[in-house]
Amino acid sequence: MDQLRTFAVNGLPKLVIPIAILVVGWVVALALGALVRAGLHKTGVDEKLAKRVLGEERAAHIDTARWVGKVVYYVALVFVSLARRLVSCAMLHRHLGA
Repeated sequence: MDQLRTFAVNGLPKLVIPIAILVVGWVVALALGALVRAGLHKTGVDEKLAKRVLGEERAAHIDTARWVGKVVYYVALVFVSLARRLVSCAMLHRHLGA
């Protein structure tokens, strides 16, 4: 019983906190990607950008807002992964007493 209590106090936060960071970060990344995509669609910036970069003909076949939204989503996921790593390293550093 004492081992279970020790795990609940010391080990469980080391397991739950990084998972919570990943889940919350994933939801935030999804929301950011969707907001960027919706904002680009609403303002029409996506079409203007695609026409300028790709030309009139090729721009008609590409959903620029979708692609930019995906880029924002994946960049946000990279930051979430880095944040999870930093938290894990800080927890390990604190555990080792350094």
